[in-house]
Amino acid sequence: MGPSKSHARSKSGQAKSSTTKPTDNLNVKVTTRKRSASGAPVENKSAEIVDDSEDDTINTLVDDYEDDTSNTLVWKCDEMKRKRLQVFPKPNLPTILHRQRLGLTKASQYHQSVVSPIMTYTSQFRVAKLASPFDRRVTALAWHPRYTRVCAAGSKSGDLVLWDTSKKMEGDMFKDMIKGRGPGGSVQSLVLDEVNPDRFYTACIDGTVSTQLYSDKEGSRKKVFLQTNDWERWYTGLDISFTSSLLVAGNNRGIVSLLSLEGEKVWDLKLHKTKCNFVQFSTRQPWMMVTSSVDHMVKIWDIRKISSKNSALAVLPHDKAVNSAYFSLVSGDKLLTTDQHSQLRVYQAPTFSTYTTIPHPHRQFQHLSPIKATWHPLADIVVVGRYPDPKFASYSEGELRTIDFFSGLTGESLHQLHQHGLDRIMSLSQFNPSGDLMLSSLSGSLLLWKAKPDTIDEEEQDGSSTTQGLAEEEWPDFKTKKGKRSAQKKKLIGEKK
Repeated sequence: MGPSKSHARSKSGQAKSSTTKPTDNLNVKVTTRKRSASGAPVENKSAEIVDDSEDDTINTLVDDYEDDTSNTLVWKCDEMKRKRLQVFPKPNLPTILHRQRLGLTKASQYHQSVVSPIMTYTSQFRVAKLASPFDRRVTALAWHPRYTRVCAAGSKSGDLVLWDTSKKMEGDMFKDMIKGRGPGGSVQSLVLDEVNPDRFYTACIDGTVSTQLYSDKEGSRKKVFLQTNDWERWYTGLDISFTSSLLVAGNNRGIVSLLSLEGEKVWDLKLHKTKCNFVQFSTRQPWMMVTSSVDHMVKIWDIRKISSKNSALAVLPHDKAVNSAYFSLVSGDKLLTTDQHSQLRVYQAPTFSTYTTIPHPHRQFQHLSPIKATWHPLADIVVVGRYPDPKFASYSEGELRTIDFFSGLTGESLHQLHQHGLDRIMSLSQFNPSGDLMLSSLSGSLLLWKAKPDTIDEEEQDGSSTTQGLAEEEWPDFKTKKGKRSAQKKKLIGEKK
């Protein structure tokens, strides 16, 4: 649709411009191309529009323009000669998902379309609740797979707490708590029962793998699956496949045991040279299992065909000891490993060749729970706590102790989550199954992260209480000095008593 004749055949007089035009100081050339019936160009006749900024006039000169459908006007801008701009409508997520099903969308475009809104939402996370149920550091975290507001945590003393995060501060926020045996009772792994949120399974340094109900605080109905009866041998890794009704546990001698949930032992094999500190079933392929060890090895197994340590489907050597190896929660085709120094790796099934290597500072420290990177439940996003290291290649002075997010596809850094005033290392972080809450460990405290609403009532902002002697805070202000915060907590507990 071209310009009208009245504009093309304007008089030679100048039209005054009362206001500044967006085309000021911009030279635009118009070329008229006439085509014959066959479509071939016949002749070119040009017109020029010149913006004179000195007297704010626009001169329009057009020669022999004919109102014919065979004429085409091509507008050119001098300042954009060197650039060819293509503007495409931004496809929405349903369109990309549809094209993905048809095989018309690249994996990177699909990944980006999913990751972008998730990270936009996650970047709004702040600490909504702070709870301090333990007197020693947190060693294990777990979310219930069905009840997305229920989580659990274990400590170095063997204490266990079941936390219903949906409860208000003045309510029964901590549903149940079981006191541990103290020194020597550290909870190394923790799993919540898929059906019954009151039941949990643990692997502890006291040499036991057991199950118990939170409501059974005395342990009268506690069931022990494995017990070493030896302080030199203990269990460190634990996972359960509720689909197959199987339990797997690894100990500090490299021995892995497979049992039914009724307690019947299937096999007991030495799969690593030294401590097997992590085991996990694949949620997509229940017959597939991964183990990691301080012998620098990660191994993939088919539990139906294990006969010895040489029967692994894949062996993935690392430069350092390995803390964990998690199958991705979305598709199950990726494996995320965390070593004990400064490297995260993402392996791709089915060959498990190195897919992405992510340099990241998280070195091991004796009095710090081992840092373990986990997956976001809705996309292949890596979540891991940062322990700044002056010897790390990209270290910068004053580097923050954040929770870092990386793309599981490219290894690109997506976001660093930090709350002002919170300057301690968060070793463990896990999202709930719906992805709208995140639980982190901070020494002996638990942090519940969620998107902070724009408006918060003053009572909710400053809300604090104690439940069964446990200090709790809602939307805590970490800018307040530590001494002042401790005094406020002590005063609060005294008033409650």
